[in-house]
Amino acid sequence: MTDLATSKGLNSFPPELLIIVFEHNIGAVAALNCVLIRATHVCRYWRDVALHSPTLWSHIALMHPDAVEHFLARSQALHLRISVDMNANGGSETSKKMRLQALHVLLGHAACSRILSLKISHLPKSRNFNWVIQHIAHAAPQLETLLIERCVPRVLIPRPSTHPADFEGVPKLRSLTLIGEIPPLFSKAPNSLTSLDLDRPVCDVSSLLHLLERSPSLEHLIIRNIIVAGVERPTGAVILPRLKTLRLQCISNLAVGKLRPKIVLPSKHTNITLCDSKSYGQMFQDLVPAHGAPDALSFPALHGLKHVQLLWEHNLWTLRAYRSSDLAHSAAPALQVHSSRPTLDGERFLINWPIDASHVETIDLYGNSTKFYAERRLDWQWATMLFGVPALKTLRVRAVPKGILQAILSALGPGADTVACPQLETLILGRIPLPEESRDTLVGVAKLRGPLMAAGGYLGKIMVELPVFGPDTVRDEPAWSLIEGTGVQVMFIEPQ
Repeated sequence: MTDLATSKGLNSFPPELLIIVFEHNIGAVAALNCVLIRATHVCRYWRDVALHSPTLWSHIALMHPDAVEHFLARSQALHLRISVDMNANGGSETSKKMRLQALHVLLGHAACSRILSLKISHLPKSRNFNWVIQHIAHAAPQLETLLIERCVPRVLIPRPSTHPADFEGVPKLRSLTLIGEIPPLFSKAPNSLTSLDLDRPVCDVSSLLHLLERSPSLEHLIIRNIIVAGVERPTGAVILPRLKTLRLQCISNLAVGKLRPKIVLPSKHTNITLCDSKSYGQMFQDLVPAHGAPDALSFPALHGLKHVQLLWEHNLWTLRAYRSSDLAHSAAPALQVHSSRPTLDGERFLINWPIDASHVETIDLYGNSTKFYAERRLDWQWATMLFGVPALKTLRVRAVPKGILQAILSALGPGADTVACPQLETLILGRIPLPEESRDTLVGVAKLRGPLMAAGGYLGKIMVELPVFGPDTVRDEPAWSLIEGTGVQVMFIEPQ
């Protein structure tokens, strides 16, 4: 650093410019507090400039009590952004006792009143959490962002030792993230939270619903790994009118069954993500019941969806549903579901839609070529799935075993009393070998749906991604000529 000061001539920079250099490289990154301290020892000029720049000292990430005192003094009356780690490992220069002392200094009344954001990692014991919450509630009126992570091994299940701490007195708090702790209590008035992230919250579902009830301004809600503890109490429905994103992840079937029906989301623009946990043994239908079931997802945001993706690979089943029918999307899906447990034959991942699929115009099936339970499904089961999407216009099938491809094509071809997907316009096949059986079935699909045929169908394109051909397949295959004779254009395209 001394070489930098002399060789680059920074010791002759105007103070205003040197402050900009400091702020750009050090000041806004709390983790570089030690570098900032070293900068004050390079030369007297640097020291004078740094000591008279309060903004450099307003980001604090140190756990030595004396250093904290200096930062607080040098930051003068500016707002503070604090990020501290309470983990005193074997190689740490500051002991656990010193870290607690530093935390007491940071949360002293004079300093606490200036805090805008506070992040505490590896906070030991619940009583320390309650003490932190009580200090903040009484002396942090400017606080906007709070993150507290309790030092709890994931293999252990923490149990609440005390009642939730009262958390009044933070009128500007917008973002709250708690990991492994008891959510605080807002007992007197609704809070101003717009973002709430709870990971391993130690509480029962009724306490969680009470917190949500006191948070009517929420826009983003994440709940992970909920640990149901305590005695459940009767609760009514909780309305979250402004919620934009909801993520429920790794929650037991018991908690899901109690939590999901109680949350009311009136907005038509909420994006919902549901993820399972292998440890809870959930099936896909545990997360999203079939549409029409008593406990089906009935949120207005899931009405009128236009595009559904169904993907399966490496024992991960994924459903994504979008409000637009486009194949490519820049916006987040309205509904996203991930299930990591292998789904057994006879249980639902495909076939029964978890949403009202009557408006779906685009379906994207993306599997893999390995053995998959769906290959054992009967043709009529795939037909049942496709009969549920009468408005379908585009169907893309990629990387599925030949048995699944044949079953889907058979469901679209002749033989049924009623035509599935009567408005189908485009069929896209990618990363799939096309054996003779599949090509013959494609000809039957074109004869049923081609615009030049007697039925006057809507099918205009069959798009085949390259390379997908088997050794016995060529572009001048007679099947392609037969298909084009029905008015259906055959296109060979590069992989998308």
